[in-house]
Amino acid sequence: MELAERKNRLRHKLAKARAELMTILQQVQPADATRSTENPLWTVRDLVSHLAVAEVGLQSTVKRFLAGAELPPDFDLNTWNERMVQRAQSRTLEDLLAGLQASCADPGPARLPDGGGSRRSGYTRPVFRPPSKRF
Repeated sequence: MELAERKNRLRHKLAKARAELMTILQQVQPADATRSTENPLWTVRDLVSHLAVAEVGLQSTVKRFLAGAELPPDFDLNTWNERMVQRAQSRTLEDLLAGLQASCADPGPARLPDGGGSRRSGYTRPVFRPPSKRF
């Protein structure tokens, strides 16, 4: 399968998954936002906050990687996630959902032309570690 076809299939899968996610999240009522989830330390609102903020953060990080940058040596994903969810506490559920929907307008690296972008190799510093108590 050619690269262009693989990218188109991936774009289709991402769009379908995004549509399914938004359909589910649009059913969340304000009263549901404070309900606990499978992780008792996170509420439904915390999960929506995380999705809304992480989407933009991941797009930005991927763009940085493609430009040849690396994560700062002291980067900690769990700390970043915790901070972003805390910052989003003042946003309404509707605002978070709107932000998540808007992030779809800029699919980031998926917009790269076929064969575009740099191919980085050798980046081995682990980004994901065992989850914190919040995960």
